[in-house]
Amino acid sequence: DAHSNAYAYGDPYAHGDACAHGDAYPHPSLCSGAGPAVDDPGQPRDIPPGSDVSPTPSPVARVNDPVQQRPGEDATPTPTLAPTPTPTPTPTSTPTSSTLVAIPASYTDSCSNGVAVPNPSSNPGLVSDCAALMYGKDTLRGTRSLDWGYGVNIASWEGLTVAGGRVTRLDLLHLPGLQFLNGSLPASLGNLSNLTFLGIDGSRFGRLSGSIPAELGNLSNLTVLDLGYNALSGSIPAELN
Repeated sequence: DAHSNAYAYGDPYAHGDACAHGDAYPHPSLCSGAGPAVDDPGQPRDIPPGSDVSPTPSPVARVNDPVQQRPGEDATPTPTLAPTPTPTPTPTSTPTSSTLVAIPASYTDSCSNGVAVPNPSSNPGLVSDCAALMYGKDTLRGTRSLDWGYGVNIASWEGLTVAGGRVTRLDLLHLPGLQFLNGSLPASLGNLSNLTFLGIDGSRFGRLSGSIPAELGNLSNLTVLDLGYNALSGSIPAELN
């Protein structure tokens, strides 16, 4: 039991059994049963002669004390690795749309004659589309023919679709009468702000040459662009992204 073990390990103040086992310094109160228990922290205890009464010093933490080197240890401090710098991401440039092509007023006036665009005052957007197409007509057709003109309703022009008072499609992919277009893409096509489809396939209608105008980037509603089988040169403009 705890009392016996205390005596067995040399506790000179073991409780209870110390008198029975011939403890050299039994506390009188333990043997007689009178007086407070020796393990009561509020009461004094008899100190055997020759015992060291000095308190055991508590370890004190010190700041900046030198580290005690053990035999055989390397005193060289371990180097601290600098953190790897985080690379700064390269900003992605956002393509900007080109400015609209300035169409001379004479084209707008001609498209407002009441024939190419009926009720021109009520259809200013369609008048603007008519002027942009007529301004780029000669560039697109080259030396070939194209039936666009001021004396014909724009809704009847070859390859065009008009919806909601605006030109929405320019489709020269499936018209046998336009097999010989050999011009280039006019920048004024970028003024057709409601255009959703632009297709000029050179496999049947000749070969357009030159570059792709950056102004086509203004066609924010465009969903289909087909310029296959032509002889175009240069890069696809970033504005078309």
